[in-house]
Amino acid sequence: MFTNKIFIWLILLLLLLNCATTYKLGKEFDTEYVKSIVIGTTTQEEIINLLGEPFRIGIINGNEVYIYSYEE
Repeated sequence: MFTNKIFIWLILLLLLLNCATTYKLGKEFDTEYVKSIVIGTTTQEEIINLLGEPFRIGIINGNEVYIYSYEE
């Protein structure tokens, strides 16, 4: 009986600690700026000025793409 109580308290403690842990992935950016991007017109330099450095740069269909992501 005593070991069951300890086991339950350990599980509750682990769950509580798991909820308290936070992480951030990427950099937060203002999504309102996305509305001002015009495909074929807005330059990469303008995009960096609007949103900052991209989280990742990739290649899709032979084109360089900037990937912006933020997760908390």
